[in-house]
Amino acid sequence: MRRLPGFAQTLLLLVVTAGAGSLLLTGCHDRGREHHREGADPSRVEEHVKKGVDRLLKKVDATDEQRQKVYALRDRIMPDIVGLAKDREATMKEIQELWKQPTLDAAKLNALVDQRADQLKTLAHKLADVAKEFHDILTPEQREKLGRMGERSCE
Repeated sequence: MRRLPGFAQTLLLLVVTAGAGSLLLTGCHDRGREHHREGADPSRVEEHVKKGVDRLLKKVDATDEQRQKVYALRDRIMPDIVGLAKDREATMKEIQELWKQPTLDAAKLNALVDQRADQLKTLAHKLADVAKEFHDILTPEQREKLGRMGERSCE
């Protein structure tokens, strides 16, 4: 199997991570930790994203100008990420209500699944657009460093 170039792996990792993170927001995750039982608190989601962006910028030794541009990207996509977290609770309540019925309405359940999948797909496309802009902000050396980091995380 042919390996993807470093940045392509990183982009793929970003999209997959976004998808996995979104799955966590739907409630399909370890329910053993107390902070997850309460649902996806949008302020915690935002804090998690901000810390992740800061760690990444530190690892590639981003300049102040690059940081400002990346923060603008982050702030532009954040409402979509937080919105998905907010929608989670309503989706879970609807699923629980369907489950309580004597007969599970498969059409309604499938409609909820389709709705959530559409939301995830929309966010994944927006994240791909942001990744393209992020790529253009970085220098070739920073992209190479990020690509190596992505390669190590995919091994």
